[in-house]
Amino acid sequence: MSKDLGSVGNLILFPSPISDRDARSQLSPRSLELANSCLLVFAEKPKVARSTLSRLGLHKLFEKGRIIEVGKRKEDEEITEGLMEILNGKSAILISDSGMPCIGDPGSEVVKRCHEMGIKVVPNPGPNSFMQALMASGFSGQNFAFHGYLPIEKGLRTKKIRSMVQEINRFGSPQIFMETPYRNKDLLKSLIHGVDPLKKLSISLDINGEEEEIITASIEEWKKMGYELPKLPAVFILGV
Repeated sequence: MSKDLGSVGNLILFPSPISDRDARSQLSPRSLELANSCLLVFAEKPKVARSTLSRLGLHKLFEKGRIIEVGKRKEDEEITEGLMEILNGKSAILISDSGMPCIGDPGSEVVKRCHEMGIKVVPNPGPNSFMQALMASGFSGQNFAFHGYLPIEKGLRTKKIRSMVQEINRFGSPQIFMETPYRNKDLLKSLIHGVDPLKKLSISLDINGEEEEIITASIEEWKKMGYELPKLPAVFILGV
């Protein structure tokens, strides 16, 4: 751990908008101000990060900032160099592709190393799709589980769904998970055919976006609807 904490920079956890609509208004003025003071960025995907910085009007960071990709290798040499720059007084931001950093993305490894090195981690409020989906679902927010993205392979995905249903049966806790837009349709089919018809499923589409839609219904009702999920960002919640 660093002894001279006064000379150490900070790692600023910087939320990114979860829709294109009023992107800048989704973030706090403090988040934007802190980001504007940095020239170093840790990002899940550099290309996505640059696009986000541009649409948020963070021109200095977009034009002059250095972006370090995270998530490919835990001990990446470039990540280590970036953390050493923070130790030497340069602050940096950590940004995810969408929403809160370290929630459903690989940024937590960078945060973990910051704690080990004595670097201050500064969280900031911002948009979070799964928390908004839970609020709007009608399920209890007292006790829930978040699973991120389910396995792509059909057999593993089926096994995961069964495991979540068991958790609902044991504890009554809503089970929250996400899927990429182009796999929404297949996931809904797996849920309709693999879950007790009396269980409830809430699907939140394009949260905060122009095509936002939130539907909570029983599996049996979903089956009768014959609903075709559009290719939009989605959060799924299973519960009772």
